[in-house]
Amino acid sequence: MIVFLRKIRQQLLNENRLSKYLLYAIGEILLVVIGILIALQINNWNEDRKNRENEAYILGEILNNLREHAIQIRAITKARGESKSAVTNMFKYLNESNISSDTLAKDVGNFLRFERYYPLSNAYEMMKSTGLKVANNQLGTAISRYYDFEQSKIA
Repeated sequence: MIVFLRKIRQQLLNENRLSKYLLYAIGEILLVVIGILIALQINNWNEDRKNRENEAYILGEILNNLREHAIQIRAITKARGESKSAVTNMFKYLNESNISSDTLAKDVGNFLRFERYYPLSNAYEMMKSTGLKVANNQLGTAISRYYDFEQSKIA
């Protein structure tokens, strides 16, 4: 293709046809511009595809973190319920004269046990550090609100 275009250009210059050569030159410039625009469009498509894959990965990791939060919160709720029951039992022991040391030790252990909530926010931090914008604006806002404001209230 390049050899063919070079022969046309040389033939037009040899024949001293400046107007036809200029028309040819403009056509060649247009072909180059169109090629560049096509290459840019393909690059944009590829970048969009990569961004969608990255978004899907990070949202999946956020979902995993939220599932782990739910497991932690259930365990904490159960432990705090056991602590509450232990306090109730210990108040009953005040009126009893014969208390089993094993039962008392178990209730004191449950009373003194304190489970702490340790949130996982590594996926959200990854999302912030990469500057990822979630395609669904409402979802992105909800995720930001949860991690930036609501999570600190859970503990």
